[in-house]
Amino acid sequence: MYASDLTLVECDRNLIRCEHARQLSPIVAAERRAVLAEFSRNWSVLRLDGEVIQRARSRFADEPIRSLDALHLASALVASIKQELTGLPSTSTVHDPQTPTPQPSTVPFKDKSSRRKSNRV
Repeated sequence: MYASDLTLVECDRNLIRCEHARQLSPIVAAERRAVLAEFSRNWSVLRLDGEVIQRARSRFADEPIRSLDALHLASALVASIKQELTGLPSTSTVHDPQTPTPQPSTVPFKDKSSRRKSNRV
């Protein structure tokens, strides 16, 4: 699987935001970080290098594209070009909708213990 540095930043920032908003307990947030670390160990991480930044700053065929989306798209485009030049497999197989994405079935999506209680009368 391929992902950019930005993907890891977004995942970590969302965990921090949810923990800060008390949507996740510190224990559940730590468990999610461990799952992210475990899964991302096997990823090919695309670095946000100068080539990616330059491409993200340029126009795309379908504008407007927001900044973070441009960084993700530029990462994928630069990686795709590099793979064509080196003869490595195309990234198009990574996002094949016919290929199921593994899901961590042991980690719940919501921390029910940290939900705020309603004060309805």
